[in-house]
Amino acid sequence: MNMKSNMDQIVGTIVGAASGDALGARHEFHQPLTDPSPLEMGSGGAFDWRKGQWTDDTEQSIVLLRQLVQGHDLVAPETLDRIARGLVEWALDATDVGTQTRAALTHVAPKHATAQAVTVAAQDHLDIYPTACGNGSLMRTSPVAIAYLDDEAKMIEAAHTVSRLTHPHIDALDACAIWCVTIRIAILENKLDVRDAIARAVSDPIRQALWNDRIDVAEESASVSDILNNGGAVGALQAAWRAVSAATSAEGAIESAVRSGGDADTVAAIAGALAGARWGVSAIPARWRRYLNGWPNLSIAADQPMQYRQLLTFAYLAGSGGQGHGGRRWPDVEDMGGHVRALAELPHAERVYMGAEGDIHHLPDDVDAVVSLSRVGSAFAGRREHVEFWLVDSWSANDNPNLRFVLKDAADTVAALVSEGRTVFLHCVAAHNRTPSVAALYLALHCGVDVDEAIRIADRQCGNNGDNAFLRDVVRAIARGHA
Repeated sequence: MNMKSNMDQIVGTIVGAASGDALGARHEFHQPLTDPSPLEMGSGGAFDWRKGQWTDDTEQSIVLLRQLVQGHDLVAPETLDRIARGLVEWALDATDVGTQTRAALTHVAPKHATAQAVTVAAQDHLDIYPTACGNGSLMRTSPVAIAYLDDEAKMIEAAHTVSRLTHPHIDALDACAIWCVTIRIAILENKLDVRDAIARAVSDPIRQALWNDRIDVAEESASVSDILNNGGAVGALQAAWRAVSAATSAEGAIESAVRSGGDADTVAAIAGALAGARWGVSAIPARWRRYLNGWPNLSIAADQPMQYRQLLTFAYLAGSGGQGHGGRRWPDVEDMGGHVRALAELPHAERVYMGAEGDIHHLPDDVDAVVSLSRVGSAFAGRREHVEFWLVDSWSANDNPNLRFVLKDAADTVAALVSEGRTVFLHCVAAHNRTPSVAALYLALHCGVDVDEAIRIADRQCGNNGDNAFLRDVVRAIARGHA
């Protein structure tokens, strides 16, 4: 597996799930949404969630991600015990815990929590309620998928094993394995194919036929909201598949899932994992990512929950076996060492500066928002409102599969921040190509400047002529309505 080429999708699997979860949180238990307007992060809902706050779906996933960040094998006995203990500790104070998940986790004291203990409790619950098959293990299964991309058989084993901690019903086991393999196919083969995943993940021909029939039902449904019982593993998988398979973008897939009603946050989390795996984190809109937050609190202050940057770090390190980018453990490295400086104000734009990575430690006092088009260290991230984009300085469209989306999303994000009264610093590593490209697009789309003139202005302010004509041509196409 080419880890470098797949990291956009690997990270997208986790961020997509969290985005769907947080976007759907305030719509959980509601009727299906019929308003076709773009969905935005908001607060409220049955549990009075904060704006952008993820729920139990992502919270459980983080318990698994913590083990992967350390490079641990999820099916190793000692790792499973740590996962079990982590889930039990989480459930003690969690805002929302599903009925079946709670039955497995709250009958064991944290100091006595082992994988065997919670697995026995889960099986005891199933023995009493033999049809119990909630979606509580399916919602957290995406970390299993990114952990075993190079070993499908072990991925299936891990999906079953981790599900059994709380959800031992055969349908839940199958659902987790099928979804993990579907994610694997999306990442490694760049396609959506749940039927191939069924053939690989389910060995019994009778059950294969059953699952294919269930997929038929999902695909023949008029909309995601027509699929019943999305609080169960089967219904949630059907609804998530219907949302993703009918979409042409990660944004569209996640919004469709949120509109399902009922267990909207979980359907959207499951769908978001697959959508992120197919289209990448670069396809997840910044207007969602910038607000992501939730358990656990990663500082002494109780009002500072985990933020997007920390989730990105967990996802990247988990997907790289704890190694990070280039052996430097980016995004966790404190400083990327950029020294080029090119700070300048952007003409025809109020409250927008542009420059290079070396400028981030020397910004004017009035700058209170940063838009990064390149990797920055953790020592800088979080000091101000900070929005990061997955954008590679390359002449090849293969290196930026969502290039037009990312360029426009970055320009629109600058506009959104300015409209909020913020002063923005826009940068990449050296301000040669990415910075002037996005700056020019911002001028063209939001300041009424002709795109060719905007490109000349942005390049001149950065003190270069820009050697990546490919990026400039894409900017022209977007500005002229050909994107």
